[in-house]
Amino acid sequence: ISETLGAYDRKIVYVDAPTDLLHKRYQNREQRIVSKAEFEEILDRDRHMGLTALIGAADAIINNSSDFETAVQQFQSSAAN
Repeated sequence: ISETLGAYDRKIVYVDAPTDLLHKRYQNREQRIVSKAEFEEILDRDRHMGLTALIGAADAIINNSSDFETAVQQFQSSAAN
């Protein structure tokens, strides 16, 4: 981020993905099966912490629904604007 924006140019970047993909990634990361209901509870805790409220203040919104390289390209494109 600092290479793209510079050390003193602060930005809010909101990274999101479809819920089904987030669920799959979470299970892979935790290396365990998590029911959809349990995962929705996890997302609800995040929402109650105000994380989704950041989307309104974000300088860039990245839809990370594909590979990491594509997300980086989206970030670089939005940071240049």
